[in-house]
Amino acid sequence: MTKLQFFTKKKVEESFRRLANAYFICLQLIPQISSLAPITTILPLVFVLALTAIKDATDDIVGSEMKEKLRFLNSLHSMYSQG
Repeated sequence: MTKLQFFTKKKVEESFRRLANAYFICLQLIPQISSLAPITTILPLVFVLALTAIKDATDDIVGSEMKEKLRFLNSLHSMYSQG
């Protein structure tokens, strides 16, 4: 499993734990109680999930870059403090 597939699977599972997202899915799965067309339920849900995934991905990228810079600075500090 690639890193992107793992990230996507994890984000979908995490997103459907939220009550609002589960509500949209219930509306979609039970058309007898839904007064909406299926597309009007699916599109907002996909939009919110996509925005959340993009935000989480950018947070992960920025976080990893900051960790790398911090490791570099710590190595410089330890190198010059020993001498």
